[in-house]
Amino acid sequence: MEQSEKTKNLQAMWRNKAISDTYEPGSTFKLVTASAALEEKIAEVDKEGEFCCTGSIEVAGVRIKCWRHYRPHGSESLRQGLMNSCNPVFIGLGQKLGVHKYYEYLEKFGFLRRTGVDLPGEAGSIFLKEEKVGPVELRNNSIWSKV
Repeated sequence: MEQSEKTKNLQAMWRNKAISDTYEPGSTFKLVTASAALEEKIAEVDKEGEFCCTGSIEVAGVRIKCWRHYRPHGSESLRQGLMNSCNPVFIGLGQKLGVHKYYEYLEKFGFLRRTGVDLPGEAGSIFLKEEKVGPVELRNNSIWSKV
């Protein structure tokens, strides 16, 4: 085996995927949207009927469905929206927060920079620059999905 191939194989064997790979967190990221909304006081945890899932929400001419679009959740509190992982609730919260405020929270949570952990090969984030984010990208960030 040549030295370059040997080096490549050793690096692959010892690569720490948790540090060096980026990934989309999926619906778990709805907690970030919820946290920002609670901190900004644009939502309450248990305010009954604060949200209404009709099965989908339209953003920039594209209709995004709730996973239970065939039988919408209807009236929900934020807690119920989290339990139901209801896309329309979190897309609506993202819209209320707006791009600038949402990015302030991404920065506060540390998602826009490396952690600085003392391990080699740490990857950066996969967020777009704030100035490139429009309604569609904000929608995706709010529920973290590339719909």
